[in-house]
Amino acid sequence: MTAFGKIFRARNNIEDKFFEAVEAAQKTAQKEFEASETIKRAWHRFKQKKQQKKLERSAIIIQKTWRMHHATTIVNVLRAEKYRQERVDFFNKQATKIQKVWRGYYDRKHVFNFAKQKEYLEQVKQTNEKMAHLLEGYYAETNETIARAEFEKEARKQENIALKQHYLVSTSAIPSVFQPPAFNKDAGALSAVENFIRTVNKAKICVPSVGPR
Repeated sequence: MTAFGKIFRARNNIEDKFFEAVEAAQKTAQKEFEASETIKRAWHRFKQKKQQKKLERSAIIIQKTWRMHHATTIVNVLRAEKYRQERVDFFNKQATKIQKVWRGYYDRKHVFNFAKQKEYLEQVKQTNEKMAHLLEGYYAETNETIARAEFEKEARKQENIALKQHYLVSTSAIPSVFQPPAFNKDAGALSAVENFIRTVNKAKICVPSVGPR
């Protein structure tokens, strides 16, 4: 009962202290609110900065990973291309060596074969000799035919000239004295004609255009 009596007697003091505390709290409420807002802004700013840094680090990690993957892919492609080109070059060199060996063998066996080349040259020589012999015969025959044709043509020409001058057959013709106008155009054949007229036998000449005397 003593404790209760003390509390009952001090009830007015408690109420006064409560209202004093409420009044004091109301005075500092605005400051506390502003302080809490400042704290919240600082905290949110800290969280945002922390999250931004985390995102930046994550983005950097992603970029590094992607660039590393991309560079690795490019390096692998270049390595594969270089390896393929080296294989192509190697096989080309080997093919060139094989071609050189084969061509050398083929040339030595078929192109630059001394025995076959000598045999071929002998055949060419024999063929050339045959062709030369045939050409010489052809040229000789052709020249003989041409000479015979020219001789016959000249003989016919002299005979025709003599037949036109048949009235001189029985006379004595002096060279370079009798020069009829018909022979002025052919002076080179005059001596032969005169010789023909001087030596011809009149009985062997037949002139169809001349009637009996």
